Amino acid sequence: MHVPNDLLNSLVPWISLVFSVFAAQVSVKYLLQEKISASGVVRFLVISCVIFALQAFPFPLGMHVSGHLLGGVFAAAMLGIPGGILSMALVLMVQAFCFGEGGTVMLGLNTFNIAVLGVGVGGAIRDQLMRKLKFNDYIASGAAAFFSVMLSAGMLSMEMALEKYFRAASIMSVMLGCSFIEALVESVATAALLWIFNSRFPFHADNRNKLRRICVAGTLLVLLALCWLPHASRLPSPLEYTIERFHFYF
Repeated sequence: MHVPNDLLNSLVPWISLVFSVFAAQVSVKYLLQEKISASGVVRFLVISCVIFALQAFPFPLGMHVSGHLLGGVFAAAMLGIPGGILSMALVLMVQAFCFGEGGTVMLGLNTFNIAVLGVGVGGAIRDQLMRKLKFNDYIASGAAAFFSVMLSAGMLSMEMALEKYFRAASIMSVMLGCSFIEALVESVATAALLWIFNSRFPFHADNRNKLRRICVAGTLLVLLALCWLPHASRLPSPLEYTIERFHFYF
């Protein structure tokens, strides 16, 4: 779902950049008003490492397509929506500038689709499911994770359709169809990750030894992801499959 450079040549990426910068600014302003503890900083860094690692491990979706986890609702649940948006934006920046995953020119658009929508809207859906419908944390997070992936895929489909001004329904049907299984996996993985972190790796400020172990675990996870990158699946992602299907490049 990381959009490469030169895929979109309209004003859509620049409009997305404006919304992404605004969302990041609001998130930073909110966090500056909060009293952030040492465990909060560790939490932010470790969750960012986990998200980076999750996105580095593709898995087959069938139809000769592969996908990967996004971690948007997981970030919102662990860090809050403002912290989750900034964490995801940081991951996307590292991927774009250091590994060429997603174009640097499209960083604003990728941030909008994955961070603002995936974390922001996905986190808001999770909160509403817990408050209004009284879902427990894991069910609400899993359901919100599913909708967040489909929402991001749907938005990207509309952005692509706006570029060509036609075949919006066809592009969206292919993109959402390929992303459906990816969204189901995201749903289950989000609930499982939250259970693991809540029960096995709680962030307690008064337990420095545990914080150190969590930091080491996060670092090792990133190193494992970096080692795995050269061996990752070469099957096309839902976005790449859609590009090939519709011969999208000009």
